[in-house]
Amino acid sequence: MKVVIVVGFGTSLVNFRGELIRSIVADGHQVWGMAPEDDPKVRAGVEALGAQYEVVPFNRTSLNPLDDLRGMRALTRKLEGIRPDVVLSATLRIASWGSLAAEYAQVPKRVAMVTGMGTAFTAEGPKGQLMAFVAKRLMKRAFRRVSQVIVQNPDDQRALLDLGVIDPARLAVVNGSGVDITKFEASLLPAGPPRVLMIARLLVEKGVREYAAAASIVRKTRPDVQFDLVGPLEDHSSGIERAEVEGWKDIVWHGQQDDVRPWIQQCALYCLPSYREGTPRTVLEALAMSRPVVTSDAIGCRETIIDGVEGFLVPPKNAEALASALLRILDDPVRHQAMASRARRRAEEKYDVNLINREMRRLMGVPNP
Repeated sequence: MKVVIVVGFGTSLVNFRGELIRSIVADGHQVWGMAPEDDPKVRAGVEALGAQYEVVPFNRTSLNPLDDLRGMRALTRKLEGIRPDVVLSATLRIASWGSLAAEYAQVPKRVAMVTGMGTAFTAEGPKGQLMAFVAKRLMKRAFRRVSQVIVQNPDDQRALLDLGVIDPARLAVVNGSGVDITKFEASLLPAGPPRVLMIARLLVEKGVREYAAAASIVRKTRPDVQFDLVGPLEDHSSGIERAEVEGWKDIVWHGQQDDVRPWIQQCALYCLPSYREGTPRTVLEALAMSRPVVTSDAIGCRETIIDGVEGFLVPPKNAEALASALLRILDDPVRHQAMASRARRRAEEKYDVNLINREMRRLMGVPNP
């Protein structure tokens, strides 16, 4: 079979879809990964998986629909040249435009994967309402003739059904992108002064400002705690400026890191106060490495842990509640160790990437061995 996977961010082909691509290639199928970046590192990473890499000119940060139309037309031409059996388009924006391109190219099996409802459904005010309206209209048209739509949590499943953009019979839920539990191995909690870690793109809706505010609250009584932030700045309407990040006195920002495992290994617990997710991969990686998690009681995040077992859920946009939950773990060594032990078990039982990919391949129509 010929399989094409289209995403909006090139590194996700390796980081989020890498094991899926590897398994499909290993069974003798041809795979193309497509993304907007003409980046040698992305190309090398995809080719190392045994797939081919193609650039599609989608502008991830543009709000101009003409840019998306140009990207869709370019993708349609590429698909017409390849003539794939299956196209998987992932993330809300690319899932919509990629599904349209696959339809126009007459691809037999067209699968859309909504990995989160994104800024279109988290932005507030008139601009947010307009973005949500446009996104709904686009999805309704794009998903009209897809073979399957895949979401990563029950809340997004309900949201798409409430929006009326997809036939319920063609809507499925998987447990996120999964995590390679052999690559992200369990490790002992580190000795010494505790470190809290957050990994995210520096966007408002990731809860980065709440993380910085919680760090200031915690360090008033626990100045020994270090707060680390890993992730890139984003040229995006909700991106946080460098000057603001560098002005936060109670966190240490380390920029983007190619391998997050050393950072998770040296932290005492992991924190993600996001406003909304699909299923946050970084939380799964932290669980796999036996780290307790404090995350938002919000769509996508609340599915990852059981409150009080592997960590705590807190209301989104609430720095005080976030700080309190962090201290409840940091100040209680017995609870801390118990949550760490349960975290690894949660990853093994629910989020093993091999389990997820078997279901993904079934939904894509690519036979499992």
